[in-house]
Amino acid sequence: MTSNTKNPPRRWINYLVLFVVIVVGIVSGAYITRAMGLTGFGAEAHLTPDQLLNHSSFQAGTMLPLIPIGDPSENHTLDEYLGTKAIVAFVSGGCKACSEFIENVEKGNVVPDGCTLILLTPDPNPYNHIKNYPILTVAPEVFEELGIITFPTILGLGADAKIKLVSSGYLSQLDKEFFNDNL
Repeated sequence: MTSNTKNPPRRWINYLVLFVVIVVGIVSGAYITRAMGLTGFGAEAHLTPDQLLNHSSFQAGTMLPLIPIGDPSENHTLDEYLGTKAIVAFVSGGCKACSEFIENVEKGNVVPDGCTLILLTPDPNPYNHIKNYPILTVAPEVFEELGIITFPTILGLGADAKIKLVSSGYLSQLDKEFFNDNL
């Protein structure tokens, strides 16, 4: 019988390496989620406009383009409804995230004082129950021209119609406090 005294097994090194890899993974994952504002781990996380997803042609820092509304033969544009800080939401019937957004609007959780909300949709019928905010019809091809592929697409505008923020999709953190701080 031969003894393996010259090269004893070094399993403890393998366990140590595995332990270090796991710890590094956990710590870096916690750092990344905190830095991205995905959790309040270690500090209160606040959503900022630069963390919002944008799948449209709108860009923060630019002026809102002319957006035709209603009957094309009447030549009306969205800018006729602006002049104060505004939240402009492109919504579509049957959209679950749009419904959640509208529900929070109706509860008074979204629009801060001194701010206007304008809903733009190709079909206003699903939103006829909303009485406090204008619901304007926009032709589907206008949505396509503006690169709107995700609903709702939400714009935050300054009083000068400059785009302050764009969100493709609705997050519950897009609340009154968020818009008050960022418009």
